[in-house]
Amino acid sequence: MVIGFDLDGVLCDINVVELCLIGQDLSIDQWYYKERKPLLNPAMFLSDDDKYIILTAREKRLDEITKKWIDRFLPGAKWFSIYTGGGSRAQEFGKKIARKKLEILKREKVEIYFDDNATVIKEFRKICKSIKFVQFGGRL
Repeated sequence: MVIGFDLDGVLCDINVVELCLIGQDLSIDQWYYKERKPLLNPAMFLSDDDKYIILTAREKRLDEITKKWIDRFLPGAKWFSIYTGGGSRAQEFGKKIARKKLEILKREKVEIYFDDNATVIKEFRKICKSIKFVQFGGRL
């Protein structure tokens, strides 16, 4: 079985208020992402023959920080990042993320996917019945 995990809010902590306050300040958001604390260990969800992937929606300019974080806390993990270019409304942005993530989830043959974004989970469940989507965390 292949299990997929979102990064921010699932495998590492997230603070949505801080992200909103930071906005696109490139000097501050680099530090924000460097300081994320691990939440879950994907190995705790795997049987002997299972595999996992990490799928996140971060800006391309954060790839180096993302790689360093994953190498430190989840060495050897297979990860993907989608680039959305932002969005004006949270709900529309969530739908955009779900559609882009779904392409990778299907290609990688993921059977279960964990995400913390309620809008993304709702959209996943509406547009794809072949993968099980689990909402993790306390975000509304």
